[in-house]
Amino acid sequence: QVLVSRYEELGEEITPIDFVCARALGEFPAFLNWAGSAKVDAKRVVLWLGARDVEEVQRVSGWTWGAAIPVPQSLRRVILVGSKAV
Repeated sequence: QVLVSRYEELGEEITPIDFVCARALGEFPAFLNWAGSAKVDAKRVVLWLGARDVEEVQRVSGWTWGAAIPVPQSLRRVILVGSKAV
């Protein structure tokens, strides 16, 4: 099942989920805290973000990150996949 919505509008009926995907975020810590909460319990997150935001995202505790994957045909966009830290 795929839900297309703002994360702030989703309720508890989505838990547990395997992946949460997001783009155009500005508040990475708030989103990642939401995704990792008991309410959501996302196992992985997939973020489409600017390359300059990678370090900020990697500083948020509770997640383990893979290497940034460059988006084809883009100068500064990357995909970052994180797994909930155990």
